[in-house]
Amino acid sequence: MSRRTRRAAPWYRKYWLAIAGGLLLCIGILSLGALAASLADLPRWVMNSLVLAALGCGAYLTGLLAGRRHRRHGLRNGGLLGVLLGICVLGISTACTGHVPHLHALVRLVWMAVCGGAGGIQGVNQKQPGVPEE
Repeated sequence: MSRRTRRAAPWYRKYWLAIAGGLLLCIGILSLGALAASLADLPRWVMNSLVLAALGCGAYLTGLLAGRRHRRHGLRNGGLLGVLLGICVLGISTACTGHVPHLHALVRLVWMAVCGGAGGIQGVNQKQPGVPEE
């Protein structure tokens, strides 16, 4: 198939790498936290802080990857992808535990939207390698 007749990729396909990267980072940080909790008796506030840090880092990476790829609309795309990542994490946790999320889930979604938006802004404003400065 030549370049001229090739169809454009669907709009949602561009975001899969960003969501996968953020989800893998969340799972990695949470796995390390679970390992630390099994080795030592950590207080509840430490575990809650670890969960918020993992979700924030995952959302930030999601927004950063999407912003670097598209180079525009970093706040909007990062925030939306952060919320989408939060919905994925909530769906996974609901499927694994069987418990319906409560009000704290809304606070975490807002936190992930803020972190994703910050990552998106950083990704849009980041220098590209190989592009000379003006």
